[in-house]
Amino acid sequence: LTMVKKSSAAQGRKRDVRVRLPDDQHGEAVAEAARQGVSLSRYVRTLLREHCLTGRPPDEVASALTSLSRQLSAIGNNLNQIARALNAG
Repeated sequence: LTMVKKSSAAQGRKRDVRVRLPDDQHGEAVAEAARQGVSLSRYVRTLLREHCLTGRPPDEVASALTSLSRQLSAIGNNLNQIARALNAG
């Protein structure tokens, strides 16, 4: 993730969203936000925008779907070859 610091006025905040996290996950989120040099709030907003609100799956999911699609295509090709051989007699 690439974080860009913006002032709160530039963000146009309208609503609050409250999230409860276990202590270990909260600590990880706080540490990652600090590592990125942004507030926890900014970090969570960026995560939501980039991974949940874009309508596209995360890279790992997209990669897995592409791989599964290739495998299904190969299985379909094999099935077609088997059907052709059986129909040929």
